[in-house]
Amino acid sequence: MRERDRAMAERGEGRMRRGILFDAADEDSRPGRRRRIIQQAGDDEPVEDMPEAIENLEDLKGHSISEWVSMIGPRLEIKNRFKQFLRTFVDEKGASVYS
Repeated sequence: MRERDRAMAERGEGRMRRGILFDAADEDSRPGRRRRIIQQAGDDEPVEDMPEAIENLEDLKGHSISEWVSMIGPRLEIKNRFKQFLRTFVDEKGASVYS
């Protein structure tokens, strides 16, 4: 409908002048485009709060187990592995047990 209204306005068939319905900025804007541009602009800044990926969860790196589990990186890795286990665990018949 929007394209039809735009075409009618260009031909002068519409009930309103072109400037009232559409402006130059409106022609190339798509839903969500502004949000993506803002997110991409924010990606250039280094994010210090992001934990690094834990490849070997068993490597405590000199910390005690309670210290290691209380750190954000290992805690998120434990959460993600447990969530994956709950989603993929099946019984002997192949039926999902937890989801």
